[in-house]
Amino acid sequence: MNNTRNMVILLFVLGLLAAFYFLFVAGESGSSFAETETAFSVSDTGAVEKIVVRRISKEKETEKLELEKQPDGTWRLNGKYLAFRPKVSNLLNVLNKLIVKEPLNDKGVETALLRMKKYHLDVEVISSAGENRAYRIGPTNAEQTGNYMLLKGSEKPYVMTRAGVQVGYVSIFFEPVEESWRDNEFFSAAAADLSSVEVISKEGGGGFILTRNGDRFELSGAGESDTQKVAQYIALYQGSINAESFAGKDHPRALDSLGRMTPDWKMILKLKDGREFTLILFDRPGNNENYFAWRTDRGELLTVQKYLIDAFLMRRNALLKNTP
Repeated sequence: MNNTRNMVILLFVLGLLAAFYFLFVAGESGSSFAETETAFSVSDTGAVEKIVVRRISKEKETEKLELEKQPDGTWRLNGKYLAFRPKVSNLLNVLNKLIVKEPLNDKGVETALLRMKKYHLDVEVISSAGENRAYRIGPTNAEQTGNYMLLKGSEKPYVMTRAGVQVGYVSIFFEPVEESWRDNEFFSAAAADLSSVEVISKEGGGGFILTRNGDRFELSGAGESDTQKVAQYIALYQGSINAESFAGKDHPRALDSLGRMTPDWKMILKLKDGREFTLILFDRPGNNENYFAWRTDRGELLTVQKYLIDAFLMRRNALLKNTP
């Protein structure tokens, strides 16, 4: 009799432990919760076509971010700018790795809903694979381990995080600040993709043209070029050079006035695939840290830090033999 009773008690305890595991341990992956309440993540992020984020403060929309995938794989920002691809990639990765950190008891649900009413982000994800999502992202919880999140149509929020991290803030990847999502690339060119480089200095005679001939580049004009110096210069082209800032907002008329002046430097990069970029740079009186700059194909005033680009602006003599 005692053995039977002990066996019943043991089975009862094991049942409680199993229930606890599936509710609170296995539940961290979201698998033990109702999908209608926890279907935040997107498994096929390659099929995502559009992401819309709205910042809601005291029930009023204050900012909006709209990212839309283009046929060439780039992303358009708010219908007018090119989006910064690495940042979009990070966002897609987060969409894929959203998991439930913990469920909330009744008081926790009440607290979360009150805090989300004051401030939240409304997120809409549209996918060609049918994994459309709509939910709210609220503030972080008291323990700072994740964000309160609530699926559209549900009344039960959860603390959500990212798989594989200890401090899994989610909201920072969705912040709808337009300028922070803009592509700030000034130019991108790898040496292997170049067909020619032309650098023109405002100071007469200071410019040069390098043209590809097989695996080498040849310097146009009189004088014998130094093969090693030319190779070292071309090796500078290893990827992207990014602008420091978008200057048009603070200097609304500068682009028009500078456009009527002779640039201090001009770079013309031609690639083997036929693309061509013309880069314009102006010294800034009283500012030795950066240039005013723009690309003629985009026509937007930028600032570019001198330490990033000065190495590309050498004069012709520096590529000749018997020069320092």
